[in-house]
Amino acid sequence: MRRCRCTCYADHFDVYFAQRHLERIPRRRGKGGHRIQYRHIIDQLVRKPGAFANYRYREDLFPTTHFRVAYDLLRKTHAETVASRESLLILELAPLESETQVDAILRRLSDTQQRLSAERVGYRDQRSRTCCVGHRATDRPVDL
Repeated sequence: MRRCRCTCYADHFDVYFAQRHLERIPRRRGKGGHRIQYRHIIDQLVRKPGAFANYRYREDLFPTTHFRVAYDLLRKTHAETVASRESLLILELAPLESETQVDAILRRLSDTQQRLSAERVGYRDQRSRTCCVGHRATDRPVDL
């Protein structure tokens, strides 16, 4: 079993795994001194989306305001269970693809007032990726 190593300092924690520095986490002090990384718990929440609606630190899970706006829009147009599931699927896409790219897609969908869903965000992400990858070089023999 492999373990990670955490070194504690006065103002931060350094996390190491296999002699590699993974993350520096700032130390929180006082009341409300928590920091939740959605990437660490998103898998468990996707498996149980009903827990998301009443999750104590739900507000801390949204990496940007566009993710929060998307959740609010989904709650206006869907039941709470559907809105939670869709939001979690969108959050799950962020670390798998690119948080910046998913954020840009959410911004575009909300600005143009298009229907919002995890499928549309994933589809748009898939489409933009194939546009970039679609041009392949052909293999030709090299004439020296």
